[in-house]
Amino acid sequence: MTFTCEDQTTQGWGIGWGLWNSLPIIDRIFSFDEAFTDQATHIGGEIGKVQGTGTMTITIAALTVDEQAQLCTTGDLTWEVEFLRTIPRGKVDAPASHVVRVA
Repeated sequence: MTFTCEDQTTQGWGIGWGLWNSLPIIDRIFSFDEAFTDQATHIGGEIGKVQGTGTMTITIAALTVDEQAQLCTTGDLTWEVEFLRTIPRGKVDAPASHVVRVA
C-alpha cells in the first residue's frame, strides 16, 4: 500500500491481518475500526458465501525530515475477496483459501 503524507512524501508498506472470528457479520455487512498508538484502520464491506467487497482506509503517524509529527494515509481503497477451493481427486478435506485484491 502507498501512504501519502501531509508533506506530500509517500511511504510503501506491506500489511497483513488475521481477522477471523473477530468480525461480527450481521446480514452480510461488517466493519472493523481499530486505533492503535500510531495507526488507525477502518475496513467495511459486505461478505457473501463465496465473495465480498468493501472499502478500507489506514492512517499512520510519521515524522517529517525535520522530525515534526504528521499523518500519512492510504486514502479510500476498495477491496474484493473471493473464496477459492480446489479439491484434489479423492481428498474431500483439502484446505480452502481466499484471494483478496485491494485497489
